[in-house]
Amino acid sequence: MGFLTVNIRGWVSHNAELVARIKLMPRRPMVVVVNETFLKKAVQHVTLEGFHLVHRLDRRNGQEGGGVLIFVAEE
Repeated sequence: MGFLTVNIRGWVSHNAELVARIKLMPRRPMVVVVNETFLKKAVQHVTLEGFHLVHRLDRRNGQEGGGVLIFVAEE
């Protein structure tokens, strides 16, 4: 089972880079863990092509930074 962890430093500004990185991998990972998403509650829908979002944790105290997303492959 392939596993990818990424410190993205901003989901909104860097998710396209993550998609490209996954497409260039010889094998698509089954689990993708993304940290430092910097997401706020205003961003309701987070998607990654070919994956299901199974967990999202934003920073609870309202400060900037932090955040975790966990995706699993659709197949």
